[in-house]
Amino acid sequence: MTEYLRYAETHLTVADKPTAQAKYTNTVELSTNLYELDDPKNSNVTAYSYKVQLSDYLQHGEHGVGDYCELEKGRNLFAAVEALPKKIEGFTKHDLFCDITRQKLYTLKPIPKSEHDENFWVHHQLQLDPPQNLSILRDFGEPFRLCVRDLGNKVAIPNEYDATLEAFVNTAVSHARPAKKDRYYMMEGYCYERKGSSLASEKGQELLVGAKCAVERVEGSNGSHSAAFAVDVHCNWFYKRQSLLSYCMENTPFDEKGVPTDLVDFERLSRSLRGITVFVSYYKVKELYTLVTISNINPSTFKHRQRGPTLKYPNGVMATVIRDDGRDTRPLYFPLELLELPSNQRGSSKDKRIQYSDVDKEGIIKGMAIDFHNQVVKAKLGFDMSLNPLEVRAGVLKLPELHYGSTVVRVDPTNAEWDVDKSVKFIRPADVSGLNWAVLIVPDEYPTMKHEVRGQEFADIIREQAIMRGLDLPEAKLHVVHNGKQEIERFFCTTAVEFVVFVMSKSLKYHEYTKILEREYQVNTQTVTLENAFSVVNEPTCVESKKIVEHSIMKMNIKLGGINYEPIYRNRRIYEPRTTLFVGLTLKNCEVPEKMKSDNRFGGPCPAIVGYAASIGPSQFLGDFHYQYNTSDNVIKPIDKIIKSIYSRVISATKGNHPREIVIYRTLKEQEYKKVMEKEIPAIQQAISDSYVGMGRHLIYIAVTEDHSIRFFPKAYEEDALERETLLPGTVIDRTVVSSSLKQFYLSACSTPVGTRRVPRFSVLVDTTNSSVEKLERMTLDMCFAHQTSTQALRVPAPIKMAQDYVKRGELLAKTAIKKEQREAVITVSNLNAALQISNAANLKDKRITA
Repeated sequence: MTEYLRYAETHLTVADKPTAQAKYTNTVELSTNLYELDDPKNSNVTAYSYKVQLSDYLQHGEHGVGDYCELEKGRNLFAAVEALPKKIEGFTKHDLFCDITRQKLYTLKPIPKSEHDENFWVHHQLQLDPPQNLSILRDFGEPFRLCVRDLGNKVAIPNEYDATLEAFVNTAVSHARPAKKDRYYMMEGYCYERKGSSLASEKGQELLVGAKCAVERVEGSNGSHSAAFAVDVHCNWFYKRQSLLSYCMENTPFDEKGVPTDLVDFERLSRSLRGITVFVSYYKVKELYTLVTISNINPSTFKHRQRGPTLKYPNGVMATVIRDDGRDTRPLYFPLELLELPSNQRGSSKDKRIQYSDVDKEGIIKGMAIDFHNQVVKAKLGFDMSLNPLEVRAGVLKLPELHYGSTVVRVDPTNAEWDVDKSVKFIRPADVSGLNWAVLIVPDEYPTMKHEVRGQEFADIIREQAIMRGLDLPEAKLHVVHNGKQEIERFFCTTAVEFVVFVMSKSLKYHEYTKILEREYQVNTQTVTLENAFSVVNEPTCVESKKIVEHSIMKMNIKLGGINYEPIYRNRRIYEPRTTLFVGLTLKNCEVPEKMKSDNRFGGPCPAIVGYAASIGPSQFLGDFHYQYNTSDNVIKPIDKIIKSIYSRVISATKGNHPREIVIYRTLKEQEYKKVMEKEIPAIQQAISDSYVGMGRHLIYIAVTEDHSIRFFPKAYEEDALERETLLPGTVIDRTVVSSSLKQFYLSACSTPVGTRRVPRFSVLVDTTNSSVEKLERMTLDMCFAHQTSTQALRVPAPIKMAQDYVKRGELLAKTAIKKEQREAVITVSNLNAALQISNAANLKDKRITA
């Protein structure tokens, strides 16, 4: 949830969620001599009376709860103030008034005596004894024109006369999305407490203060790319036993950038943060900083001393910090931002960042369901919607084991991941005797001797670990690129190599260019970022470095023709090449811009791409892509040619094996089932019949559908010792929410770190073997472990994932070819297939290039 939305909650939900009792207990005497903020005539004001709740408080004490009494529209907010008792011992709750017609917001709350602010319009007009203890203030945030980040359009009330404050809040929540660009750097999960520090975790292990990069509302010398200190408003203040967010909502006004607007509150927050030591880790920089104070220097003033881009928010706040090691006592300035980090955010182990993922999706989904129910009732459609979620029964399948050489590796049943000891060998290492391969170092700066030395060390580490896995790589040729793309292409032209590993700076973004060279020169390639490679050299024993090396070697073995492991269930292979052929199919139609509607070369600027992959052995696949004209029914037109091409390549690769059954996984939407069953499946059956004259062959056709309207949440039972927020890997649902006319099931093969996942739905459209649903579920789960390039399961079967990868490769090559050749008479679907298909490249057709 973004700070913008938190700001909305601060001012828009206090009437529904009153804050704790205020600490100002002086007697307040009100009179009717009030300064009128606006002409109340014809004002459409929704006000709430304090009479009930205050009398309830006086009668029952702090724990009394009073109901709000909504006043009729047309009464101004002063009527509610006049209804207050003459003498009250403080206020237990804040009240809020909104003028929907004029889109203004007013808040009634106690304020400190020492606070003198011209924004408090009427406190000097009130006859208070003691004075200045109650105020009515105007909120300038324009909440009804609040722009929620990543929403695109502003949230606005469609009909001002029918609108309510609750409707606006519901609208904002239903449309709010987390900011995708924000990255919060985790401070290793620790906050180092200093003597005298008032902000500390009770357990000492909560993320209290962190560094944030690419901020959007506070800026430093580098604008929105500056690092910033970010204070988590959910953290408990040790001496207050309450969250910083609760405290700020109760006592501190915020501006549109989520920072306190009052200098007194600022100073209070500054004193609270003073003395906190933070371990900052960003961009390979790891240093300890101590917060000294919140500076009165804003980014605009600071920018006069620094060069940088034009600031969008020049009046933000700066935090003054010093280095903890004492080497440099000069103060450093970082932008400061109060932010809200939900408790269920996860940190990526790769870059130590906190990333927004599925934040409270269950609550959002339930809220949307309630809104939909209210709309149905209001429309009087004649039926009702149940607000309670539907309970379904589910089972959990046992995960397969993985055979590495002579070693059996077990999969963790809680997250579908596994670890492999460095001495374990691949089940079938690729034959690399006499292999000519090279490592190309491509930095984003002019290379020095450091790049060559570290590049050679990285190549040696890769080779050493590959040999331990059984992949006997010879020494690699090392080449440091000085002249960018021109030198890379010249290397491909002049050097006879069969495999190239690019060690390339992330900022260059040459990955697509290398894949174009791969197809043009028929040389298999692989890319590792320069930053990851050098981190492996600097810290070869850390967990992250080991994962980088392991991932690189697994991909190399697959691309060179080997097999890393084989999934086994109950000591049996999940499939035999002579028995079953697995095929993955997916089709991507090109979106046609309005200005290109008249361009009918392919039905759009780029042809539709069919991606497919087929098994040729235990966990071994080949694949390709095929271009066709764009269609509206998502039917693969040349499906018969594709099936026959798959057969010929499989029979050639397996030396004449003829599988008895064909299992096809196909990505489809539910509304496309009918067209596919009418046009595509009969063509597949005819192609099978033509390929095997006189031989019976069975077909299983399974549609894989992303169901966006259904989420599954595990139900927590009181007797459970451990409550889970996500489904266990292997969870299958084949009752209640599935079709009664088709074999259908939902299968969650992998695990999410937090939140919910769109569980794929598998619908069996054709099954000539009459297999049971249990057998198909088991087969589908096992295929999610057959991808070979990582140590965790996929969410869809491996043939589907590889078909999707081939679609991406085909799209890249087609767009590049179309851009180079502008003559429409030359660029046709047939020419693109002949020039770009992997099956037409002699050195690549039998290799897996998308690992």
